[in-house]
Amino acid sequence: MSRTARTLSPVAVLVLAIRSTMTWWLVNGRPRQFRVIWENNLCSILFHLLRLSGWLFGSDHPTGRSIILVHGWQGNREDVDFVALTRRLLPRGYDVLMFDLRGSGLSMGSNETLAHDEPRDLLGAYDEMVSLGYAPGRMTVLGNSMGAATVIEAAPELTQVGALVADSAFTDLSSAMRSGLTRYTRLPGLLAIPAIEISRAFGVLPTLSPVDVVRSMPGRAFLFLHARGDRLLAVANADQLFSASSNHATRLVVIAGHDHMDTFTHNPTQYMAALLSFIEGQLGPPPGAAAERQEDVFSRS
Repeated sequence: MSRTARTLSPVAVLVLAIRSTMTWWLVNGRPRQFRVIWENNLCSILFHLLRLSGWLFGSDHPTGRSIILVHGWQGNREDVDFVALTRRLLPRGYDVLMFDLRGSGLSMGSNETLAHDEPRDLLGAYDEMVSLGYAPGRMTVLGNSMGAATVIEAAPELTQVGALVADSAFTDLSSAMRSGLTRYTRLPGLLAIPAIEISRAFGVLPTLSPVDVVRSMPGRAFLFLHARGDRLLAVANADQLFSASSNHATRLVVIAGHDHMDTFTHNPTQYMAALLSFIEGQLGPPPGAAAERQEDVFSRS
């Protein structure tokens, strides 16, 4: 049992990697570069059993580096952006873990809690990766939307991880829920307040504040990515998260997308340049690779 799992919560995670009928979506056409190497591995067992389902894909040219991808609300490991991103990471020598958070995909759990309990899932997946021999210092954890908030909320327990990336994160959950309820239900802001309070009965913590976590960690650099035209979580969220970090290595990249999480999809070239540049800044160049000078992508486009 690791320190991270003991500290954050009494949750047990059994990570079960499966080969489902959807695997072909990822591997079709280039099977030699997409080799499933993780199957039916068990994680530390604590008091309360929760089974998560995921895939760990190994690069044909491993460098010892790995990335954990954390999906957003109502998503799962098969998010289109994550599949496309994995296609680009594997040839670069990264092993990639894609897994379903609680209440999503094939994982156990009755509902999502909007980054309140999900950090426990992430820490369980992280512990499993460490148990398989992956070095935390050569690991990146990347989340989008709720997954990005999950990464930030888990950050105090991921101090050994090489790089943390938050794509389309919110600063505080209450504001994000008001924005979401107004957009999807057309309820006036004041009428959304009772609905937000009712969400506590389902494990949601409306007072969750990722921006406060960022502010409390001056020693941690983050990469924040956001779409300029995000209509669910305005780009001001990214501005505030970036401003809350006092670490000189923290970066903000605003991509000219038109909606929520329209970052990688809108401009995969800019996204990959920003991501790889940040990772190299935190971890150094990949083993055996010459350090290449890259354009400064950390500017608004």
